Amino acid sequence: MYISLYKKRSILIAVCISFWITGFAQQNPTTDNYLFNPVSISPAYAGQQNGQIQTLYDAQWIGLKGAPRTGSMYFDYMSPKGLAINLGIIDDQVGPLQTQNIGLSTAYHLQLSKDLYISAGIRYTMNKTAVDILDEFYWDKVDQSIFNIDGPFFQNVDLGGSIYTKTWYLGSTFKNIVVQEMYTSNYTARVGHIFGGYKFIIDDNYVLSPSFLVNITENAPTDLNLHAFMEYKSELGLGFNYSPKDEIGTFLKMRLSDNYSFFYQFNYPLSDLVYVTTQSHVLGLGVDLIPDAKKIISPRYFL
Repeated sequence: MYISLYKKRSILIAVCISFWITGFAQQNPTTDNYLFNPVSISPAYAGQQNGQIQTLYDAQWIGLKGAPRTGSMYFDYMSPKGLAINLGIIDDQVGPLQTQNIGLSTAYHLQLSKDLYISAGIRYTMNKTAVDILDEFYWDKVDQSIFNIDGPFFQNVDLGGSIYTKTWYLGSTFKNIVVQEMYTSNYTARVGHIFGGYKFIIDDNYVLSPSFLVNITENAPTDLNLHAFMEYKSELGLGFNYSPKDEIGTFLKMRLSDNYSFFYQFNYPLSDLVYVTTQSHVLGLGVDLIPDAKKIISPRYFL
């Protein structure tokens, strides 16, 4: 039966977007990277990795064709007066859908008392998507027009806030405030995050940091993530993460030298994905470009 080019394009786009939504309902790359780079969850945490440039690569669901692959790079800086910026670049691919994103986060950290701070942040993002049908969904070798479908550039805004001390933090974020149309009848989803954590100082060498993250996404199940991280002298740390019905994993932080840090995370699926894949990995490297920059800001609560 003959199908018009317009209908072909609509069907292909619908399939691709559905693949993307299904994948991200399981585990968004920014969720995996949250412990390594908290600003990926909230712009209010711009400045917490002060003076550091960080690169991350997230390979989810190894062995599954078209599984999510995400590369990112961030630079973070905070002035002595509490004004902070974070510039991030992300390239993400899920099946035939590729998204490129550049985001600028700004935040202000205000000291309310000797140990109590609040921060508020806003992020502006510019996004571009494209669908490549050539490999994943190969429909018609003659019709060249459906091989690549370029989506529009679209912008968005995230807002976040937090309150914290030397031993605990609590915050929330509202992402994708402006609903944008990516393709015909396909729109960006609003996302909310609620997060918090506590620092148990065991002795002069060891610190235990449990934390939680709740993700609330339009038209998707609420996602709970629990973490526990044990660190030795800020040089070596090992932690565990758990998301019910989603995944369980472990993560590692290692200080390679005064200016270099290495991050690694392994996740095992708890969903039906276990029948086709048993592993996801995150690799990261942090480089402190500004010596001693972290000494001039409030305490850090992340890796």
